[in-house]
Amino acid sequence: MLRFFIVFVLAISVPPAACSSAANGSSILTEGQELSGGNRLISENGKFALGFFTSGSSKSSSGNTTLPNWYVGIWFNKIPKFTPVSIANRERPITDPKFRLSKLRISRDGNLVILSHAAKSVIWSSQIIAAKGRRTTNKNTTIMVALSDNGNLVIRDASNPSIVWWQSFDHPTNVFLPGGRIGRNKVTGQKYSLVSKKNLIDPAPGLYCMELDPTGDPQYFVKHCNSSMAYFSTGKWMGWYFNLVPEMSGSNFLHTNFIDNDDEE
Repeated sequence: MLRFFIVFVLAISVPPAACSSAANGSSILTEGQELSGGNRLISENGKFALGFFTSGSSKSSSGNTTLPNWYVGIWFNKIPKFTPVSIANRERPITDPKFRLSKLRISRDGNLVILSHAAKSVIWSSQIIAAKGRRTTNKNTTIMVALSDNGNLVIRDASNPSIVWWQSFDHPTNVFLPGGRIGRNKVTGQKYSLVSKKNLIDPAPGLYCMELDPTGDPQYFVKHCNSSMAYFSTGKWMGWYFNLVPEMSGSNFLHTNFIDNDDEE
């Protein structure tokens, strides 16, 4: 697992169920609770918040009205300049005048989902591969969602928190936080990469990616997402720094880990 203690920013329909609103400011969302409108999850240390926010706008289906785009994401809670660090539905914003009726909740199959009031359907899901099988074999499992002090949103077994079903750090957007990953899982084949925003207003995926060298060399590229053209390379890992980032070897640079084992790089 690669760990940089800096931040990189690259410029089902569900049956209705009785749910209660999550306590505003709590760090945990449990089954039977939902987050909507101005309610937020706040990490226990107060550094991160999760909730609905708006950025940019879209034309209505008729083309006559401009509607704000709403997203569910995590941002720095104590920094005056609003700065999202993770966005769930960056590819499918909510364009509903009654956005406050849209919900974030845990579905019956154990996934975290965003329910659009206007579309009356799921517009985003955590898509936990094991969720359906787990619920089929153990219907007594209780799921909880927790916003960690490092900004990682985690879906876990409430009775055994060491069992993690999904975490936002495995699905980075355009920001790399301490404890996150950029690399690949050798077992599942999953890649962890950063993808820039479309522009300063629209957080949809843009043109540029930061990812591990696909040839297997221990280095990272900033490249065009749809081609092999690289704009920047870190150079190879030298044991405590990348050889094209010599600043990392200085005493003022924060700690970095590069992990390469049977499970991940």
